[in-house]
Amino acid sequence: MALSEQERKLLEQREASLMAEDPKLADTLSGSSTIRIHRRRAAIAGVGFIALCGVAVLNGVVMVSCFEQLLDAGKTLAEAVNEGARTRLRPVLMTALVASLGFVPMAVAHGTGAEVQRPLATVVIGGLMTSTLLTLFVLPVLYSRFGRGREPANGE
Repeated sequence: MALSEQERKLLEQREASLMAEDPKLADTLSGSSTIRIHRRRAAIAGVGFIALCGVAVLNGVVMVSCFEQLLDAGKTLAEAVNEGARTRLRPVLMTALVASLGFVPMAVAHGTGAEVQRPLATVVIGGLMTSTLLTLFVLPVLYSRFGRGREPANGE
């Protein structure tokens, strides 16, 4: 049952007048307002998760494309993974660091709108740390295990 805008305003006015009269009722009604605010926070955190997924996937693509280029150049699977992980360490770290540092002001904000911005920043910063570690350490291991390895041509 959805409320119209006019009904919602009337309900908020009634809540405000009742809160002024009875402190115990105020605690109960403010709990329902808190639930509404937490729903908004969850939606904003979802937006942060979408942004995080984009950066994490791009970092993985950078790493895997380097492995593929090295394999095409004639390196063995182990050599390609080892050299590719070392070669792409700086680009992956810089991408994650720049994105994380961009969200730090939102994470430490205390002004107007900070209660909405903080969950978004927290999701992105924490997720970038985790995804960067996974990209740098777990992705090369998985690629060396399940990646397309090629035997050197002509018995080299």
